[in-house]
Amino acid sequence: MINTNSEKINEILSRGVEDIFEKDSLEKKLKSGKQLRVKFGIDPTSPDLHLGHSIPLRKLKQFQDLGHKVVLLIGDFTATIGDPTGTGKGLTRSVLTEEQVKKNMKDYMKQISKILDIKEESTFETRYNTEWFGKMTMRDFYSLARIEYVSQLMARSMFRERREKEKLEKKDLLTLSEFTYPLLQAYDSVMVEADVEIGGLDQIFNMLNGRKIQEKLGQKPQDVIALKLLIGLDGVNKMSKSLGNQIVLDDSSSDIYGKIMSIPDNLIFEYLELLANISIEEVKKIPNPRDQKAVLAKEIVKIYHGKKEAQKAEDEFNKTFRDKEMPTDIPVFETDKKTYPILDLLFDSGLAESKNDAKRVIKGGGVELESDTVTDWRKEIEIEDDTTIRFGKRKFIKIKKK
Repeated sequence: MINTNSEKINEILSRGVEDIFEKDSLEKKLKSGKQLRVKFGIDPTSPDLHLGHSIPLRKLKQFQDLGHKVVLLIGDFTATIGDPTGTGKGLTRSVLTEEQVKKNMKDYMKQISKILDIKEESTFETRYNTEWFGKMTMRDFYSLARIEYVSQLMARSMFRERREKEKLEKKDLLTLSEFTYPLLQAYDSVMVEADVEIGGLDQIFNMLNGRKIQEKLGQKPQDVIALKLLIGLDGVNKMSKSLGNQIVLDDSSSDIYGKIMSIPDNLIFEYLELLANISIEEVKKIPNPRDQKAVLAKEIVKIYHGKKEAQKAEDEFNKTFRDKEMPTDIPVFETDKKTYPILDLLFDSGLAESKNDAKRVIKGGGVELESDTVTDWRKEIEIEDDTTIRFGKRKFIKIKKK
C-alpha cells in the first residue's frame, strides 16, 4: 500500500533538495499510488560512509516509508574506473582494484542499515553493476557508446576544466575511461528501470544523462532529485574522507557529539535541514548557538546510537568541556616500555593519525600530560601507571604498564 500523504510528499520534494527534474512529473507519480523504483548509486571508494552519504540515504528512507522501492546500486564495477566528479582541481581520481573494492564494501550494508530497512524486500533492493558490466562484451559496449555524443560530454564544466588544465600543464589528464563514466552510470538506470534517481548536486550531469539514455533505449525517463551537499567540519569544503573533515556513521556516540559541537555556527541550520529530524523553526527559538548545536548533536547521536547513548554523550561532553572534568570512560593504552618518545606514544596509542599530526598538535599546545601542557615534540616520556594524556579537545588515554 502506497502512502500518498501530501505533507510527506512535500517533505520529499523540499527538505534538503537543491533541484528536481521534472518536479511536476515526480509529484504526479508520488500522488498516483503507484510504487516507484527509486535509485541511488554509490561507488565503494572507501570503507566508511559519512554524514554526507546519509543525506541521500535519508531521502531514500522518506520514499521507503511511503511504500516505494529503494534500489541501492553498488558501483562495484564503476569504482574500478573512477568517477571524475568531485575530484577537484582537475585531478584524476585514483583507480581501485577489485580486491580494494570488495574490502571497502564489506561493511556497507551494516552502515546503511542504520538508516534504511534493508530486510524489507518489498521496499528494498540491492544491485551491483558487475551484474551487467561484468558480462558486457566489447561489441555490447560499442553498441551502447553509439548513443552518447562527445560534444555533450565535453559541454560538462568539469571536463572543460580538465581540458584547460591539460593545455596549461601540457600533459594529458583526462582518461578515456573517465570520459565513459557518465555513460556507464546512465546505463545503470536503464538496467534497474529507475523511475527516480537521487544524488548530490555534483551528480546532476550524470543523472540527467540517465534520463537521456533511458529514452534512447525505449524507457520512460527517470525524474531526478539533486540534493544539497554537506560542508565538512572545516566549514569550507564538501565533507570528504580525503580532506579529513568528515563524521563517519560508525563513529562513537561521543565522537559524533563532539564533532558536531565543533562545527562553525553558520552551519547549524544547514546541518539541521540535511541531517536531523527536528524542526528548524523550533531550534531557531534557542538564542545561544552553543545550545542550538547541543540540540543538533544530541539528535544526530540519537539517530545512529539511540536515545540512551545520546544522553550519555551529552553528559560526558558537558563534564569534560563545560565542567572541565575527566571523561568517565578513558581508553587504556598498555605498554612494557619504561620510556616512550612522545610522538611515538601519541601515534602508537591511536591518539594521533600520524607522527606529523602529533607534532602539529603539540606545537599548537593541544597535548597535556596529567594536565601539564607538552611543548617539546622531542620529549621522552617516563612511563608511569595511570598517567592520563589529553590530545586535542576530545581525545584521552590512560597509560597502563604491562
